[in-house]
Amino acid sequence: MGPIAIVATVKAPLAVLKPWINYHLHSGIDRLILYFDDPRDPAINAMQGIEQVTAIPCSEAYWQETGQVRPDRFGALQVLNVNHGFSLAAGMGCSWAAHVDSDELIVPSTALSKILVRSSADALKLAVLEAISERPEYDSIFDACLFKRVPNRPQLAAATLLGCRRAIRFREYFRGHTESKMLVRLNAGVNRMGIHKPIDCSSGARVERTEKIQLLHFDCVGFTDWDCKWRLRVEGSCQGLGFRPARQKQFAAYREVADQSTEVREALFRELQMIPARELAILKGLHLVTTVDLDRSHLVSS
Repeated sequence: MGPIAIVATVKAPLAVLKPWINYHLHSGIDRLILYFDDPRDPAINAMQGIEQVTAIPCSEAYWQETGQVRPDRFGALQVLNVNHGFSLAAGMGCSWAAHVDSDELIVPSTALSKILVRSSADALKLAVLEAISERPEYDSIFDACLFKRVPNRPQLAAATLLGCRRAIRFREYFRGHTESKMLVRLNAGVNRMGIHKPIDCSSGARVERTEKIQLLHFDCVGFTDWDCKWRLRVEGSCQGLGFRPARQKQFAAYREVADQSTEVREALFRELQMIPARELAILKGLHLVTTVDLDRSHLVSS
C-alpha cells in the first residue's frame, strides 16, 4: 500500500499547525498537503523545512494555474482545494487521502495502514466525536479529553427527559458538524469529493462506516477559540447562510452579544458550550460521553 495523505485548507497560527502536523505524522499519516487561504501566511515558510508537508498558497497564481476563480464562500473554496489535493496525492503515489481541518484529529484504534489494507471500501466514514469544554480556557486542543458521542434517537430522548437542558440545545447535542469526514481510496470509485463526503462516485463504489478510526472534532474548545470563530462568522459575509437550523440559532445568539463586554460573551459561552456536572453524569450513564487520551509525546517538533 502507498502512503496515506491529509488534505486541508488552513488558516491557523503556526503554534496550532505544528502540533497538529506532528500528531498526524506519528499517527499513520505520511504526507500533508496544506492549502493556505492567506497566501501571505507566515506559516508557509515554516512548512518548507518539513519534508512530508506540501504547502500551497491560495494566491492569484494558484487560481490561474488551476483554471478556477477563487470562490467567495469558504466551503466552496475547500471543495476545490480538496479535489486538487486528492489529485496531487494520487500523483505522489498515495493510496488513501482524507480531508480534515486543523481543529480535527484522526485517531485510529490500531495501525492506520493495517486498517486500510484490510478494507475493501472506496471510502470510509470515520466515527465522529466532539470535544467538550470542561473549563473556560485551554492552551491547545490536545488538553481536551472529554468527548460527545453521536446520539441515537432513544438516547437523545432519554437525555432530554432526564433534564439535560444545557447539553441539548436547539434540539441538538452536537454544536459543530454532525457529519464526519472520510478516508478515500485514490484512483478508485470516488470521482469528486465534497467537504464531508463524495459528491460523484462511479457505479458500484463502496462507501462504508468504520468505528476503527475516529475523527475528533474540537469545535470551539475554550472561550477564546469560540469567541474568535463566531466573531469571524459575524463579521464575515456568511450571515449564517448554509447553516442548519441549530447552527443558525447559535449564530443569532452570538450576534446579539458580539458588541457587548467580554463578561457577557463569556456567559453565553458557558451557557451554550459547557455542560453542568449533573448533566455530564447523566450523559455518561447513557454512554453519550467518552474519554480519549491522546499520545502527546510527539506534539513538539524536534
